[in-house]
Formats: sequence, structure tokens, C-alpha cells
Amino acid sequence: MNKATKWRKEGNKEELDNFFVNKIYHKTVRNILNISGVVVEVDGIENVPIDGPLVFISNHQGNFDVIALVSSMNRRAGFIVKKELRDIPYLGTWIENMGSLFIDRGNVRQSAQIISEAIDYISAGNAMMIFPEGTRSKSDIVGEFKSGSFKIATKSGAMIVPVSISGSFKIMEANKGKVKPGKIKIKYHKPIPTKGMSREDMNEIHNTVREIIVKGMEENNKVQSTENKEQI
Repeated sequence: MNKATKWRKEGNKEELDNFFVNKIYHKTVRNILNISGVVVEVDGIENVPIDGPLVFISNHQGNFDVIALVSSMNRRAGFIVKKELRDIPYLGTWIENMGSLFIDRGNVRQSAQIISEAIDYISAGNAMMIFPEGTRSKSDIVGEFKSGSFKIATKSGAMIVPVSISGSFKIMEANKGKVKPGKIKIKYHKPIPTKGMSREDMNEIHNTVREIIVKGMEENNKVQSTENKEQI
């Protein structure tokens, strides 16, 4: 991780991308999932652009969302996370080197600054993951999407890739915080370009993306139901 910190400070994007995708996401994180007995099934990863400004938009069920998502990604992606995570040994450095930004939700001025930094970061050709519900649902229910979250994508001219995640809350949240083996399904949908998007479409983009994600979750659940019947 010391090398990753050096590369980040030098602006060495290529080394950082290779390190996180090949060493952290596809090895270390997948080992964590294997040890936890968590299987991640992925559909549509071919829909993810391999370069250029990109914003992943996902529903948020539980604590295992981030772990499952990065294990399946073909790009390094940062998150906007609460500032308290910065002080956790190793994890804070790991999150920062991913390209994440730390936000103080109780400080309006600092929050606005972080949004501005996120727009600049994505505009430079990087990727970020956003959970527009703002908090974990701890269930299959998808909350309302905050339209402000989408300004990061529209103002940076990024492609938006909607992501449906199903079953992650069953790993921890449904078990009073205890990790239980299970299956998480992730579906990456076709990217939505924001460059040249009309004002009307921009005003509705949060609802449009939410509908895509909900439909993807329904498809995931239908597949899971069919699999369960076949096992019986």
C-alpha cells in the first residue's frame, strides 16, 4: 500500500489502476469473500467502459455492497465516504488510494467542496461509485434516489452505469450483524451518456436510473427463485 500511496501522490493512474484491479479487487477482496462464504454472481460487466469519465450508480442494501462490487469491477473506482473512515489504520489509506473522498456530512461547506472535487476527479477520466439512497436499506426495498447525487455525473460529462445489487443485506444486516454465507447478485446495465443530455432528461435522470436498477433487481430475484426451485 506504500507503493500505492506513492503512485497516487505522483498521479500515476496506470500503476494505481493495475494494482487495485489485479491485486486488491481480484485477489485480496475475493479472498475475503471466499473466507466469508460469500458467492458473487456478476452479469453485464461488458457494459462497463474501460476508460473515460464514469459514475456507477447502485442501490445500497448492506455493508457487503462495496466488497462485492469492487471484487467484480474491471476499473478502479472511488467512493464518497464518511470522514471517520480515514482514521482507521490501513483501511483509511486503502480507501483514499482507491480515489475516494472523505465527507463531513455535518459540514455543509465541506460537503459542497467534496462534490466539486468529485466532479473534477471524474472529469479527469476517473470512475466513482455513488449510492444515491444515502444509506443502507438493509432489505430488498429501494429507497428514493436523491437527485443531487446525479449532478456529479452530469456536471462531469460522465457515462452513468446503473448497477443492481441483490441479496447483500442477507449476509450481515439480516443476521444482527453476524456474517452468514450467501449469494450476492450484481447486474451492470448499459451505460447512459450525460454529454448532450437535455435539461428535461437531466431533471428525470434519478428516476430513470432508479427504474433500471429496480427492474434489474427483480430479474435477479426471479433467477434466484428459479434456482431455489431447481435445488428443491
